[in-house]
Amino acid sequence: MPGPAAASNVPQPLVAQIGLPPHGYRYVRVANDVLMIAIGTGLVVAAIQDIGR
Repeated sequence: MPGPAAASNVPQPLVAQIGLPPHGYRYVRVANDVLMIAIGTGLVVAAIQDIGR
């Protein structure tokens, strides 16, 4: 099984396009995907594929 993927912050212009995440969640970029992560648990609750180019 592969190890953890490197995540980075989502650029502000992209956040402006998709909207702020709900309270208790944050966005991270992994490769070309944007994931919404629950802050308390670290679980991925939503994903947008091929948007973070």
